[in-house]
Amino acid sequence: MEDFETARTLLSAAKRDLRALCGMTDADTFAAEIFGFHTQQVVEKCLKAWLCLKAIEYPKTHNIRHLIVLLEQTGEKDAGLWEFVGLSAFAVQFRYETYELFDEPLDRKELMHSAKHLYSRVKHLLEEAASLDERAT
Repeated sequence: MEDFETARTLLSAAKRDLRALCGMTDADTFAAEIFGFHTQQVVEKCLKAWLCLKAIEYPKTHNIRHLIVLLEQTGEKDAGLWEFVGLSAFAVQFRYETYELFDEPLDRKELMHSAKHLYSRVKHLLEEAASLDERAT
């Protein structure tokens, strides 16, 4: 059975991270590691909320790839989520290492757009599922 309450809680937390991202567009003020971490958190929480809506118990992990695979196993193929896989490193590795030493600069505008799109998509799925559930009762 879907877990609407957990999905709502996760999306609420994702929204807070998303709001933080909106204030982190200045690369001179906010390091890539900080921006990347909050982007990763938005994605992780949205994917876990989506899994709740699929009645799938999600693991305690920051591994975006693992969460996407779980979603795909429910039939969510070609959901456009693979672009987020690289963000997993921000939840662990780049909390302690410097991002700029390893990779090219983050496209903050594109990442923010993609994270907002994912959040909106999962929020819509939650609203739709909750509405169907209310009509069924």
